[in-house]
Order: sequence, then structure tokens, then C-alpha cells
Amino acid sequence: RRQKLGFFIAFIFTFFILGNDVFAQTTGGNAVYNFLQLPYSAKATALGGVNISTKGDLGLAMFNPALLEGEMDGDLHVSVKPYYASIKQYDFSGAHYFSRKDIVLGWGIHYMDYGSIQMRDYIGNEIGTMKPNDYAVQVSLANSYIQNFQIGTTLKLIQSNYGAYKSSGIAMDLGLV
Repeated sequence: RRQKLGFFIAFIFTFFILGNDVFAQTTGGNAVYNFLQLPYSAKATALGGVNISTKGDLGLAMFNPALLEGEMDGDLHVSVKPYYASIKQYDFSGAHYFSRKDIVLGWGIHYMDYGSIQMRDYIGNEIGTMKPNDYAVQVSLANSYIQNFQIGTTLKLIQSNYGAYKSSGIAMDLGLV
């Protein structure tokens, strides 16, 4: 019990005191992997894209891992959101509850398809097409830590493909509800 309380206090200290935003590799306000800021669930999209931390929605839990709950065991979430110019966002996620350890495992795929774009040389001659896309594959764990507190973490593998330009990254989210 005392060890859990010590871990909780260390987490709160790290989360609130040392949890300043870190910005890297930005030029003129442009940042990489902006598609990760788009909401995963249609519910959050309909509410203006703001995660209001409503419990019981697996799509919101993929944005904030602390929202994963044991009641989500076996749930699947599928979301397809069309945008302008044949751009589409696909989200697929699920959850499983391990009762022996009181841990909820969540997983998900966040995929942006930007359609087909014609490639041209500097004179304007067509030289082919490209199919740019972004995606993130994530695994989340959540646990009820102390009564009325839920803690969660997510590890994400991120990939962007824009023709000849490709980028990969790893990200981690921490959440507390």
C-alpha cells in the first residue's frame, strides 16, 4: 500500500511539475505528425474535436489511456471520417481486461489516407502519382491505482509517407483520470 502511494506521488510530481511541453524540429510553426491531434472517435469530432474525458467511449480512451476501463473488455471501435478532396481518416481499436492483474490493455490504429496526388516535374510534366498517408499503431495499459484514480500509458509507433519523403517516430502518452 505504501509503495503504491509513493509511486502515485512520484507520478503526480513528474506529470505536473516536470511535464512541460517539449517542441522539437519545428520550423515556422510547422510540426510533424499533426494528424495525431485529430480526434479518434466520431463523438469527439462531433463535439468540435475536444476530448471531454467522457468515460465509457473506447475512441476517447485511445486519446487518453486513463479512460480505459474493465467494462470495455471485448469492445471494438471503428470510425471512418471523410474529409474534403478524398481525404479519409480511419480508426480501429479494441480493449481487453485482465482481471487477475486489474489491467486493461487497449490497442489501436489511427490511419490518414490523403488519396492520390499527381506528381509533376519542374516544367509541369506528369511523372506519376503518389499516395501519401500517415498512421500510428498504439498499445495502451491502464490500471485503477487508488480509489477514484485511473492511470494509463500509451506507446505509439508513428509512420508518415509522402512520396519520396518518409518519417518514423515513437511517442508515449500518460493519462490520469
